[in-house]
Amino acid sequence: MANILLVVAVRRGIRPSPWRSPASFLLGWLILPALLFPAVALTEPAPFNPEESGFQLSGVTKARRDVDLSVPVQGRITKIFFREGERVTKGSILLHLENQLEKLAVEQRTLLLKSRAELRGAMARERKLRKRLESTKKLFNESRSVSGEVVEQKELELLAAVTERKRLELIKASEAIELEVAKANLDRRFLRAPFDGVITKLYLDEGESVDANQPVVHLVDADSSFFVANLEERMGRRFQTGQKVVLSIRTGASRQKREGTVTFVSPVMDSASGLMEVKVLFDNQDGLFRPGVSGKMSWSSGVGGASNPDSNHAGSFK
Repeated sequence: MANILLVVAVRRGIRPSPWRSPASFLLGWLILPALLFPAVALTEPAPFNPEESGFQLSGVTKARRDVDLSVPVQGRITKIFFREGERVTKGSILLHLENQLEKLAVEQRTLLLKSRAELRGAMARERKLRKRLESTKKLFNESRSVSGEVVEQKELELLAAVTERKRLELIKASEAIELEVAKANLDRRFLRAPFDGVITKLYLDEGESVDANQPVVHLVDADSSFFVANLEERMGRRFQTGQKVVLSIRTGASRQKREGTVTFVSPVMDSASGLMEVKVLFDNQDGLFRPGVSGKMSWSSGVGGASNPDSNHAGSFK
């Protein structure tokens, strides 16, 4: 080691004086490495500051409701009432399948349920037998002009009439249920809008056959949309449900700002990406923002949200 230091010193023009004392000479060689290789100070990194680092909270817009609609039965499409780009309201019939047999079944069940002649006859017979039994009992109790066997016979006839009336009532109740089943089967041939929205895609056209649960219509409700950002844990913890934020969303070649409200902060981290999801709901009834475009988010740490533990100023990302 001493030889190495001597060579380095000679190359740098440092030569020991012959008149120096051995102690000073040794001290000089100990100080020499510090002069040649200055120590690097190890300091703790500065707290993370998004503004200084240029970090941006980027995300993408998504429609609040964006679904593929299907019918639960197979069949042939006979009528489509709306086309792509048209707005529909909740409950509107979008299309229906061939349904002639289902309509006939509903009509048949309706007629059977309305036909109550047999039940009315049974009820009339019951009333007549009840009156005869009362008269027979009166004769038996007052004058004994009829025997007890006759009374018992009348009682059995009345019991049979009551049983028949109850049987017919159960049949009518069953027919009412069968009518509702027939109506439900008919209704399954119709596709209705589950919410207000815009049809963005028709996968099939009139005359084409469709399988059960096969997507036929794509419906989007963009009147209120989500801004979705996937953030690192240290950034995601700055948000909480109900917090107000400002969104800057691309519209053509420019960006427009709109206020939103945090509605979801994921309680878990995605194991694959190491990020957590944050959703912000914002109003889009004017249709200014199209779902799927990118945007950025800013927030105030002192108003309506979680405080920033690293600083006392607002975090803004532009």
